[in-house]
Amino acid sequence: MPFGNTHNNFKLNYSVEEEFPDLSKHNNHMAKILTKELYGKMRDKQTPTGFTLDDVIQTGVDNPGHPFIMTVGCVAGDEESYEVFKDLFDPVISDRHGGYKPTDKHKTDLNFENLKVEELPGATGIILHTDSPASLADSQRRAKAQCYLLKAQISFLSLLELQEETMEHRDALTALICV
Repeated sequence: MPFGNTHNNFKLNYSVEEEFPDLSKHNNHMAKILTKELYGKMRDKQTPTGFTLDDVIQTGVDNPGHPFIMTVGCVAGDEESYEVFKDLFDPVISDRHGGYKPTDKHKTDLNFENLKVEELPGATGIILHTDSPASLADSQRRAKAQCYLLKAQISFLSLLELQEETMEHRDALTALICV
């Protein structure tokens, strides 16, 4: 197991009251959701790789947050964490994302033709966006998601085809300008 859970087995020798962290001065979503009852219900659970509830909440315990900035306060150690610790993650995700429920579906437009690519002047990156109106935060989230989707789903061959098409467009524009 990547995460040895001997620390968790040892902690089970103590009561929930002794082990439950003091989150009263913490400003994060985990501290807002996690109760002694919920901690007691999940503290003996672990993922197949050995990730425990204490591993999930440790970042939020160690970093109480800023009074004006609400942080998440927990981290999934692996894919199974979302299922094993769903009693914590589902409400945290819902709270963080304004009511997003486990049954909600993320709307994703995988049509590459709907994306626009812009080079950033003086930078080393690009901006990907669609024409749909949205707030800056939504636009940034969508751009980040689209970057991940592109990285995961566009093959090297597709990138070559895109490059060839871009060169054709550039050549056509050059021909128009030079006429």
